[in-house]
Amino acid sequence: MMNYNISSFMPPFIEGRAWISEDNYKLTTFDMGVILSLFFIAQILFAPFISVLKNTLGTKNTIMFGFTLLSIATFTLGAIARLDNPHPFFWIAISARFVQGTGDITVFITLYNLIL
Repeated sequence: MMNYNISSFMPPFIEGRAWISEDNYKLTTFDMGVILSLFFIAQILFAPFISVLKNTLGTKNTIMFGFTLLSIATFTLGAIARLDNPHPFFWIAISARFVQGTGDITVFITLYNLIL
């Protein structure tokens, strides 16, 4: 199931599913690009605020918070590959990738501060 974490965003997977909703909405490769890019947008947006979070929660708690976000987002991305409607797939994937990017940058910036 966890291999769906990324494979569900690849064009062969999307084309193979042939998702078309009642209103003829179909996921495109542009939609997949938007979903994948939100990971990096979240990192750019939240990177300046990680030090405030680290000072508030402490180093260990910030790392655990980041890993929790990563775990929830990764499980969600693996689970949504089983959806049959492209609308909820798109919106849940956008949210989960954003949360995944936030958790990723939280862990990595905090770990670099811990090492240095």
